[in-house]
Amino acid sequence: MITILDYGCGNVRSVFNAFRAFDSDVKITNAFNDIRDASHIVLPGVGAFAECKTGLYNFNLVELLQKEVIEKGKPFLGICV
Repeated sequence: MITILDYGCGNVRSVFNAFRAFDSDVKITNAFNDIRDASHIVLPGVGAFAECKTGLYNFNLVELLQKEVIEKGKPFLGICV
């Protein structure tokens, strides 16, 4: 499943629609279990890294992303962050 992170920033719905056109197994979420179970993680941005970073910290996603992406090597796409 492709997981699109909903962390209070970014144009999540547009990114969802784009991926949905190519793959029906796409989910918008910020739930830890969904992120752990994802085959790929997508982080839609707003073109301002500070806002993106704040959103990730506010949803307590930083450590989880470090584990899933850096340690486990899960495919990750950051868009306009």
